[in-house]
Amino acid sequence: MTVKFSFATLEQPFEADWPVKVAVPLDGGGVEEQVFMARFRIELATSDEAEASPTPQAEATDAPKDFPFMVGLGKGEGELTDAMRAAMAARGYVRLAIYRAWQEFQHGVVPKN
Repeated sequence: MTVKFSFATLEQPFEADWPVKVAVPLDGGGVEEQVFMARFRIELATSDEAEASPTPQAEATDAPKDFPFMVGLGKGEGELTDAMRAAMAARGYVRLAIYRAWQEFQHGVVPKN
């Protein structure tokens, strides 16, 4: 079933909780998938910003370490502090999981359980 698109939603930023699936490396090889909920926000872009938006490849390599699009953690996950942001950015596998989840969120890819 489809629902009529609400153009009124384009006039304000969009925010929602989204799962971040982290492939945590295990000693001896392999990974364990661990999940947390992040609160992502899509800001309104001006026409100048939209024209100058980076390519997906540039976005992945030039993105700031502090994940400005992640405005918090999901309900029940606790508070997202600056120290936690820095720790997440310092772990490559966590940073990659956050960017993957952000990309899925932006493009409307439904998370799979």
